[in-house]
Amino acid sequence: MNKGREQFGNPPGIHGLHLYVVVAGSLPHRDHVDLRDYLRGNAADAKHYGDLKARLAPWLSVDRERYFEGKRPFIDELLERARLSKT
Repeated sequence: MNKGREQFGNPPGIHGLHLYVVVAGSLPHRDHVDLRDYLRGNAADAKHYGDLKARLAPWLSVDRERYFEGKRPFIDELLERARLSKT
């Protein structure tokens, strides 16, 4: 887990939740805000990201890590674009 980001487990009998908190000013917080802001201003990339998440969604119930790792390369690419666009 990233320093500055804490994930909470699901209560017994509850499935499908993904709850975490980030520390303001930490790298995970910056990543979240930068990705959010970039996607709000770039409809084509937002659609691509949504499509990717939909394709990976079946993994959420059987291999959550595979779901997240499937998104990671595109998220990294989007964060790079987001930060380049700020300069």
